[in-house]
Order: sequence, then structure tokens, then C-alpha cells
Amino acid sequence: MVNERGQEKQHYLLSAASRTLSPMRIARLSDDEAYRTFCTIRFADTGGHPTCPHCKSARIYEISTRRIFKCADCRRQFSATSGTAFASRKMSYRDILYAVMVFVNGASGVSALRLSREVDCSYKTAFVLCAKLREAMAKSRDPRPLQGEVEVDGIVFPHSARKGRMRDQRFTQPNPRSTQQVVVGARERGEHGQSRLTVVLRNETVGIPFILDSVSAGSTFLTDNGAWTPFGTKGPHYIVNHDEGYLIDDICTNQIESLFARLRRSQRGVHYRIIGSNLDLYAQEVSWREDHRRLSNGEQWLRLLHATSHQPVSPRWKGYWQRWLGPTVTRRKRDRRYHWRVAYGFRRAAQVSQSGARIASAIPDLFPAGLPHAAALPLLSR
Repeated sequence: MVNERGQEKQHYLLSAASRTLSPMRIARLSDDEAYRTFCTIRFADTGGHPTCPHCKSARIYEISTRRIFKCADCRRQFSATSGTAFASRKMSYRDILYAVMVFVNGASGVSALRLSREVDCSYKTAFVLCAKLREAMAKSRDPRPLQGEVEVDGIVFPHSARKGRMRDQRFTQPNPRSTQQVVVGARERGEHGQSRLTVVLRNETVGIPFILDSVSAGSTFLTDNGAWTPFGTKGPHYIVNHDEGYLIDDICTNQIESLFARLRRSQRGVHYRIIGSNLDLYAQEVSWREDHRRLSNGEQWLRLLHATSHQPVSPRWKGYWQRWLGPTVTRRKRDRRYHWRVAYGFRRAAQVSQSGARIASAIPDLFPAGLPHAAALPLLSR
């Protein structure tokens, strides 16, 4: 593309308008400045004045020595992160602001390993933080239906597997179609057009009801020569045959293909491996980045931090790494881990106790036939 002078236009990401906030400015903030900045964004809807997350009262006074608030009506205490996705956090406010800035600056995404090195935290902390940010991205989208010219397409995920040079190193799967996932999306044409993505199983036709609910009646559908025949009942439907070309009479799906290309770059160049159960969040992240690509990094940072600070506690990611006794763990795994804890506890007691030999010899007698492993747990506290 060229401008009015015939010169090639500069890409937006290379211009100074895309850089309005530097991570170094956030890193130089003091603890008090970072705390005040977070409170300003957290309580932006009420003019910077905190409200009680329990009774919604505005009669609040601050205990400045502990950085907490107390409600004058219900008499309950709360902090700036109470009732948000950052609840029960252990990171400082400055680290939270800096981590969100690092996450936003990634054009194709940011891996949890890189974020853990940038913020100097564990990989588990960075992984859960990235997941909470992606969830906030997904739930902060504009709920309005798409309209105008809408391109629709789908992509099988993962798009392709890397093959080794040797025959025994090549990726093989016994029945890939039984577990493959398909990302189905719709995208408005135009500079400020929005997109909608969903993840379905096996084939694209499963996502047709989602597309029909996400697009307003009377819109123009543009698809490839796939199984998109039901779209003709809701509006004009134009099809481009990819066997003949990718742009025929201004009919193409290049916009939605560009969105899928960003998703493929995110998987191949940043994350390398995406768990299937979390694919929906990664797809929503790519969709959010594509829709906000014309905003500066400072505006993206502000919007994402505002969305996350107004997002309630996530039941999906709260205590994610502490769910070894959760409902998703089978009984066999629970019993095995109970057995390991009991055996390890007594072995540890045998090392530190003066009568270690007697305690160690009593370990097999603690598990007679028919006795549950959990019944021996109270013995550890003796």
C-alpha cells in the first residue's frame, strides 16, 4: 500500500503511534505508585472511589497501613483485588502491572515461560496468570452480532504436525479425526471489523449454529466451497471456489484466513503445544489481538487490565495447581497419593526420630487388608 505521495505506507506496529507505554515506565514505579495506579483502574467505574464487593456500599474507609478497605455498612474488610481475577494474589501490584504489559506487547502471544522469566516468578504462576488474562479477553468482548459483509471459515487444529526425517520419528496418530478440533470463525470486513471464534469437534458443520447466532439477519456471507449451505436462509451467500482461485470477483475469505494465520503462528512460534481443553482461550486471545490491532499498546494494556480487574474469581483457574484432590481426579489417583503421603511421612519420621527403626518397621502393619489409606492419616499428627 502507498500513501498520497506514492510512498509505501509504514506498518502500524512500526510507527510511533503504536508505542504509547513502555514496560520500563511500569518497572520504575514505586510500590505506592503501582498500588494507586491499580486502584484507579480497578475503581474507574465509580470515579476512583472503592465500593464494597459484598454489599455494594459506597461508605468505605481505607486502612492505609495495610492497604485494605473496610465497609461501614457490613463491616467487612476487602482489598483492591478482592472479588476479581487477581484475588488471593501473592504478586506485588507492580509485578501485576508489568506482567500485563509484557503479555500485551506480544503480537502473536506470549508464552508462560517467557513471562516467568520477565517477572521472575514460577512457571505455574505465569501459566495461570496468562490463562486468567485470556479468560478476561474472552468475556470482555462486545456481545453485538456481526453485520455487513462477514467472512466465515474453519481450520483444523493443529493445522499440521512437524515430521522427523527418520521414519520412526514421524508423528503418527491412530485415528486423528476422532479427537481433532476445528476452530470455526466469522469476521467482519473493514478496518474496525470484529471477529467471533468457537471450537468444535471433528468438522466445521458443528459450528454452523454458532455462526448463525453471531451474525445478524440480512448480512452478506462469504465462504469457500465447504458445507456452509444453511447461510443462504439468513442473507446473501457468495462462495469462492478455491480450486479455481482465492479472489474471484471480489469474493474471498482472506480476512478470516489472516486471523487463522495469526493463530497458527501463535501455536508454531510461541506456544509450540496447546492443550485441547484450553484451545478456546487461545483462540479468543488471537481474536482479541486481531480486533485491537489498531490500538496502541498503552490502550490495549489499559483495556485488558480493566477487564481483568472487573472479572470475578475464575472457578476454572482458581487453585488450578492445587486440585490434586479435586473432582476431576479419579479415586485410584487419590488413594495412591494418600498412600504416598502416609508412607513418606513415616519415612521422614523414621529419619528424625530416635526410635526410627521401630517406626520404620511398623509401616507395613499400618495398612492391613481392607483398611483405607486415609485411615492412617490421623497417625501422622501423633
